[in-house]
Amino acid sequence: MACHLWVVFPASDGALLRSGLDSARLYFQQKEAYPSADLIHTNDSHEWCKTSGYYADPHLWHETYDYRPGLTPTEPSNGMEFLPGALPDIFGLLAKAARGATTPHLTTQDDGQLIMFPDHEHQVDKSLISVVKSDKAGLHVRDFQGRWILVDGDLGPQEAVVYPGLALYQATAGYVNPALHRTEINNMPGNMYGRCSLAFKLMPKSMTSLSCSEMRAAGHGVEAQFQLPVPVDDFMQRSHPTDQLFNRNTFQSFNFPTAQDVISS
Repeated sequence: MACHLWVVFPASDGALLRSGLDSARLYFQQKEAYPSADLIHTNDSHEWCKTSGYYADPHLWHETYDYRPGLTPTEPSNGMEFLPGALPDIFGLLAKAARGATTPHLTTQDDGQLIMFPDHEHQVDKSLISVVKSDKAGLHVRDFQGRWILVDGDLGPQEAVVYPGLALYQATAGYVNPALHRTEINNMPGNMYGRCSLAFKLMPKSMTSLSCSEMRAAGHGVEAQFQLPVPVDDFMQRSHPTDQLFNRNTFQSFNFPTAQDVISS
């Protein structure tokens, strides 16, 4: 099964995405180059469904802004933080695309999570589905042979990348492969200020479980490691070493067809 798709938005939504990326870049540029200790937040796995606001990891030169509707972030001084522009509209736009790309029986969060971030190391998202739009090409996904494939090199201004995460992998008993991805723009022109992305992550509801009962009912074989339902909260707090995923004998290879798989919004 393909590890990623492209979603094509209407032209008016493409303008909204461009505006959001410009706003994200300005937001990060106005932040201090070396944030003080009280501005450096850590992503505590116990608070995975409550995170919001600015996070920084100076060691990785990695900054994110985590947006969730209903959670109003404040600065450490308890003053109101000025949000990057158009986040509510972009949140709704990417959420619609993410829900259109996932399977209908899965129970998902009503709000989800919108993240803005510059370039960072490779990772696997814990989401069901992620939708990513960046201001520069550079998103690579690893295939089963260990090759890193550039997946956003030819995207237009109103196109974004869609790929599955670990929660969908768990809920489908491993039939949908999670995308191991990284960003690389070191050799590209115009990268003085890094690479900014808007990423919507469709998350399962925190009080439910990831169960493969639907896969079993559909007649698909379910391996022993997927037999028991896993509480979502436990799943999100657990580490998931990527070497265990990619060394499975039954792991299906990624498929990168010549013709793009496209979802129209």
